[in-house]
Amino acid sequence: MEATAPRASTGQRWRRAVFVVITAWLVLAVLVVFFHGLGAAEQSGSVEARGAQYQRFLGRGWYPLEVDPFTPTAADRAPYIAINYSAGGRSTILPAPGWRRLTLRLAPIPCASGAPQRIEVRQGTAVLGTLTPPVAWASYSFTLAQRGQAVTLRYGCVVSEEAPGRGLQSARYLAILLGGVIGTG
Repeated sequence: MEATAPRASTGQRWRRAVFVVITAWLVLAVLVVFFHGLGAAEQSGSVEARGAQYQRFLGRGWYPLEVDPFTPTAADRAPYIAINYSAGGRSTILPAPGWRRLTLRLAPIPCASGAPQRIEVRQGTAVLGTLTPPVAWASYSFTLAQRGQAVTLRYGCVVSEEAPGRGLQSARYLAILLGGVIGTG
């Protein structure tokens, strides 16, 4: 007489298949997050939504979008503003191909010496303008020299700001705050 191995019941096979599928799904989900990260945060409020509208026009030299407290004027009723801090001595804006004018909403950060911030706005070799703005939010418009070419903002000084709890090892190097990018044809 021949001995046969006991066969798994249909219920055991079903449980084993469900276990394998769930385990594979969990492992795949962890690997995706590990290799690709979590991605950009979902934009939830109107302040974040306004800030998210111009993020695609930012090139190199910007810290990620933040929402900060804002002392509103009569025209600005919201107590918060979505901003990007500049990162380092220069930043770039990537205008859409159809734009002829570029308007930036900026607030400069004064130099450590107390001198006002100086901003040179260039597109290729063309100087679109040089600003020495007061320490306040204002909009500045420039006629573009070429459609679709990157615009570079160069700063007269950069101020280091310690990252909370980390000291100067992970300091941010700031020159301006950007609160909006608008282009017109």
